Amino acid sequence: MAPVLSMENYGEPIFLAVSACGTDKQLLTKYIRERKDLKIIPPNYIFFINQELVSWKDALLNWTILYHQIDNLDITNKMDFQDLLSRIAGSGLGSLKYYRWDVKDRRYKFFQRQQQLV
Repeated sequence: MAPVLSMENYGEPIFLAVSACGTDKQLLTKYIRERKDLKIIPPNYIFFINQELVSWKDALLNWTILYHQIDNLDITNKMDFQDLLSRIAGSGLGSLKYYRWDVKDRRYKFFQRQQQLV
């Protein structure tokens, strides 16, 4: 993540997608919030797999659906993103969560919906 966090200006809204085991306990957003010396505009959204262990098929399906649909979303409407993540979790194909940078509060806020097991 060091190259991303060393950029001073992305020029456009940026989305990070992090897929790895253990990212359900990630500390990246806390690191960004607490580091006053970072000269970056925090990424607007950071997406993580919301599972301790990430299976290949869950990751493949989650990210494919997200990448396919994200271009149709309004970046200013958090409900668009919440609806998409809820549909992914509701499908039983896995679960993602996001951290959304709140400019007013200067911190990340998150949304997650647990996968519904059938």
